[in-house]
Amino acid sequence: MQEQDAIARLAAADPVREVDLADVRSDPVASALLRSVLAEPRPIARRFPVIRRHHHRRRLVSIGVTGAVAAAVLIAVHDATPPPEPTFIATGSAHTVLLSAAARAEHAVAQGNYWTAQGEITELIHRDHDGNAYTVQVTHPTKTDYDRKTGGLNTTHYLGDAIKVQPLNPADAAAYRRDGSPGSDENPDEGLSVDTGQQGPASTDQLIFEGKVSELPSDPVEMGEAMLDWVAGKGGWLSKLGLTSSRPEHPEAWLFREGTKELSAFARPDQPSERAKLYRMLAVIPGVRVLEGDRDPLDRPAVSLALTETTKKFGTVEWQLYIDSSSDLLLATKAVVVKPGKDNAFLAPGAVQYSEIVRSAGWSNKP
Repeated sequence: MQEQDAIARLAAADPVREVDLADVRSDPVASALLRSVLAEPRPIARRFPVIRRHHHRRRLVSIGVTGAVAAAVLIAVHDATPPPEPTFIATGSAHTVLLSAAARAEHAVAQGNYWTAQGEITELIHRDHDGNAYTVQVTHPTKTDYDRKTGGLNTTHYLGDAIKVQPLNPADAAAYRRDGSPGSDENPDEGLSVDTGQQGPASTDQLIFEGKVSELPSDPVEMGEAMLDWVAGKGGWLSKLGLTSSRPEHPEAWLFREGTKELSAFARPDQPSERAKLYRMLAVIPGVRVLEGDRDPLDRPAVSLALTETTKKFGTVEWQLYIDSSSDLLLATKAVVVKPGKDNAFLAPGAVQYSEIVRSAGWSNKP
């Protein structure tokens, strides 16, 4: 029997109508089956990010059976090589919160050409001078002005008499008075050296992202990878001198901090689409969780998120951020000591080593 004759006789015995071979989306039963296959739950990532996602082609295979059964068994078949375990997360309450913030950011409209943000930065400073050792909480007002027309950005940190100094306990207060109750000064031998450029406790690797968010990929995982790639070659103080090229020791915490820094009200405001990208990148970082409570440090409606990091210098620190419940505005950030390390051994668990609080922020038509 010729091959063509065999095929013809098989087709006659088990006919398949042309409509059964149409695009699966045209048949509701097959379409529902296809959706169920593609909706299989994905495993939760354990690390972020290590391996880039692989894109696998899918092909539709039709099995020749009679009537409506033929369409019902149309299935999606993956290539033979199984995909690697995803290195990002796509579920959980923190993921949902950050995606909601991304949606609000994307639909935000700038009402004016001038952005102004006012608030304060608080940090704990330990000083040992002339035998007087003490820890004080230093708070200084901060203001940012941004002109969207010219691109001009001006951030002012009010020091001198504007700062507030509060010893942590009576023993600190006594040592502070014996030391002459110093104020802010660039010379640590003369007064309290306030680091206005700091974003929380200094990173152990001194890596800072200073690239353009607009040039980063839109995919959240690829965006995080691109930030890590950027800082490996350009972002560290030593790498700028050509002495090193490395990624952060704790990439998840680094991305959480740097993404938060980009979203800060005291930074240059990004376009709505770029702020949305940043929130989506934060949403895929494993280890981020929602904290209890629905208020920020100033008792405003907010949702709070946190990520815990353990370092050699600062021990275990919980990085917290507070997002306005009705917008994409970051109301506050904190660095809370869980277990002190060698560089902050003078602090007790629960101490807020650094905080940034926004009191007002928004667009206007007048500078």
